[in-house]
Amino acid sequence: MAQIDQKKAQLQIVHRQTNKVADKHPDVPWLQRYRSVMLDGDFAAARESLSVGEAYMRQHEAFAEFHRLDGVLSEWSPQFAKDLRISEGSDKMIERLRTVRPALNWFRAAQQVDIRPGADIAQLDKELTLLEEKIYQEVRTLAAARAWDHALSGHRITARMRKNLVEYAQSVKRLGKGTGKYADQQLREVRRALDNCREAVPVWIMPLHRIIDQLDVQSNMFDVVMVDEASQAGAEACFLQYLAPSIIVIGDDKQVSPSAVGVREEDMRKLADHYLDDDEDKAGWADPKRSLFDVASARFGGTLTLTEHRRCVPEIIGFSNQLTYEPDDITLTPVREVPADRLAPFKIVHTPYGRQERSGKINRGEADALIAQLCECINDPTYADKTIGVISLLSSSRQADYIQTRLMEQLPAEVWEKHNLRVGTPAEFQGAERDVMFLSMVAAKDENKRLPALTSDVYVQRYNVAVSRAKDQVWLFHSVGMDELTNPEDVRYKLLKYAYGVATHTVSDEKSERVSDDDRVGPFNSLFEQRVYNAIVDRGYRVIPQFDAHPYRIDLVVQGTDARLAVECDGDHWRGLEYIDKDLRRQRDLERLGWRFVRIFESDYYLDKQAQLEKIWRALDDMGITPHHIHNEVDPSDSIMVLSAPM
Repeated sequence: MAQIDQKKAQLQIVHRQTNKVADKHPDVPWLQRYRSVMLDGDFAAARESLSVGEAYMRQHEAFAEFHRLDGVLSEWSPQFAKDLRISEGSDKMIERLRTVRPALNWFRAAQQVDIRPGADIAQLDKELTLLEEKIYQEVRTLAAARAWDHALSGHRITARMRKNLVEYAQSVKRLGKGTGKYADQQLREVRRALDNCREAVPVWIMPLHRIIDQLDVQSNMFDVVMVDEASQAGAEACFLQYLAPSIIVIGDDKQVSPSAVGVREEDMRKLADHYLDDDEDKAGWADPKRSLFDVASARFGGTLTLTEHRRCVPEIIGFSNQLTYEPDDITLTPVREVPADRLAPFKIVHTPYGRQERSGKINRGEADALIAQLCECINDPTYADKTIGVISLLSSSRQADYIQTRLMEQLPAEVWEKHNLRVGTPAEFQGAERDVMFLSMVAAKDENKRLPALTSDVYVQRYNVAVSRAKDQVWLFHSVGMDELTNPEDVRYKLLKYAYGVATHTVSDEKSERVSDDDRVGPFNSLFEQRVYNAIVDRGYRVIPQFDAHPYRIDLVVQGTDARLAVECDGDHWRGLEYIDKDLRRQRDLERLGWRFVRIFESDYYLDKQAQLEKIWRALDDMGITPHHIHNEVDPSDSIMVLSAPM
């Protein structure tokens, strides 16, 4: 009975609380119904009303959470929160909501891109290149200073060695030209002094004749002997193998070999039989035209072929490749790039009136035209800082002597010195170089005599040397025409054909074709490269993908008539700091050779394509590189002159 009274008391408390809440919220239907059924004692209906109330409470909590999240979303993106409310939870907005986290990441990335310092990466890279060059120069100076400090240090050079060095210098001075009354005695003094101080100097650099004159030749008196221009050294150089246990022979059998003028093979054979009787290779030394390089190649092997060429512009060394190296499956790769305002690689002057005199084989008409043009170039500001050389391609003529005499009459000594002007034959120029070379072919058609073809190796070597002495430009003067040279193997015909081809060459017909924007194709490394390539091609430029700039490759090269631009496409794939450092060093190596770069970053390209392409257009304009359709025709008069009468 007590328990029933307790339950009734609890029920009365519930009724009072219910009435109190219901009076406060008369507009809540389920609460009014709950009070009514509780007064009637309908507890089943009361439970039903409570269930409805609990459902409303859960909705209220959800609505409160919605408002909280709406506030958070509004803080991040008011517009997105507004769009979501207006859409009333459409499937499209719900899908956007599911990808909000990646979108947020992209938004933050874009913010970082926007707030990056507005630095010009190309300018920063240029400044870095200048700093590295300065460091390189300082290191080179320091290395030279430390090397000299070591070579002349007191712990290495004793007082006696210093005395011997002074005696050697004084002995050489006393010897002079070696023609005096006591020349033999003075020469012995030089040898003795040199032998005494030989160990004091780590490296001795001497021409062949001085080694013979001043050294007391002994077996293995040096550790290593290095011979440069060995293809010009004949049998007289064989003793160099005796001087050291190791010898490094440097040369090119495609250049001028020993001329052996006045040397009889019969005499050579007798000497070989007498002094080299036990040498199994003595037959090779009996040929007066065989060089030390030929002997070393046959005897020792282990030839290392250097294929990088750093002197000539590509069009000039291209002749040597075509004439001498490519037939032996060797290609010299030009690694020197040229500026936009460079000289035309070949300039041709045809003097059909020129005639070769029988006496001295001089072609005065051709020579005078060359002299006049050279003097004109001397007065042209374009050639103000250029070194100049003149070669007569017919070594047996006196053409070089005639040209030199006339030039000495017309040009003062300071002009010769300023331009390092020199006149000679191919053999005399081997090992030398000039910015501009003037070549005189000399040969002319003779109505009474057939012009013999020049096809032997000796002529190929001469022409190879003569053309490849030029770094920037070749002026070719010829009287004989291609139509007058009937043998296509004639080296004169080959040079004329090549030179005229370069002088009239245009890139207008070498049009680049678009590739897919969406499917990878070779030789590209990425779709990003292909899209940049297509954007440039669409402008009408000729573009070469994956350009071979030995030993490196360049993503894209825009080729113009006289210049080319390197375009590097940097993808978003992170390859590490080591790769970035290697890539920048590659760029700086190529920039030292004259290449100009524009770097395009993939993220920047997709954020603002036009702004990135504008960097390329500006660089192309600066370099004078125009779309290929602008070069529809080439005016031969720019590089080719035909003179109808002497200048």
